[in-house]
Amino acid sequence: MTKHYPECGRIRTNFFMPAHAILGYADGIVNDPTAAERRLRYIDFSQKLHAVLGPTLGSKYRLLEGLTVLTSVGLAGPAVHVDCLAITDIGVFVISQIDWAGKVDRSIDKDKLQVSTAGAMTEVHPCPLRYTAPVVHYLGAILDDVDCPIESIAVSDNETCEFGLGISTSFIKLSDLHYFFRVKREHYRRSEARFVDIEVMQERLLIGCMRVLKT
Repeated sequence: MTKHYPECGRIRTNFFMPAHAILGYADGIVNDPTAAERRLRYIDFSQKLHAVLGPTLGSKYRLLEGLTVLTSVGLAGPAVHVDCLAITDIGVFVISQIDWAGKVDRSIDKDKLQVSTAGAMTEVHPCPLRYTAPVVHYLGAILDDVDCPIESIAVSDNETCEFGLGISTSFIKLSDLHYFFRVKREHYRRSEARFVDIEVMQERLLIGCMRVLKT
């Protein structure tokens, strides 16, 4: 059975139940300026991820760009978009990119986080782990018959970002990401679990998600 890490959060009944997913950009880059901007951000972010994952995991990983999870009504209904998926030999990671500057703490609203910035200003942002919970739920459904851990993480490439006490360790600075995966891999090895076949897992995900052209 697919394992869900507890940090992934719970799917909210007042949000939606995911029915299918799209890899890539449904409207194409040319016709959707928002998608084009996401693509540019992903290219820059993926280069940073490769710089970390390559030396840490070698050839035992793949990155898939842009996953959108939808309800049964498709694009006419609500959707959750994630920046990328990392398929590794220790599991599938749903990765959200954050670029907040300041100290991140919990807020009164469990679906939000507050960021204290310079000048005593406070910003409120959706919690990426709770936002992407439907994605974890969907991936768990299509990978239910295989033993593959699924985890949602949020990666900050802004070194001025600090995570306060009580913030999940699934929030990670890019500079700490190599250590995060080293520890995960060592724990996985010690558990004597079978390492994931990344080629098989990638094929399963491509079958379980509609794939569209990026342009």
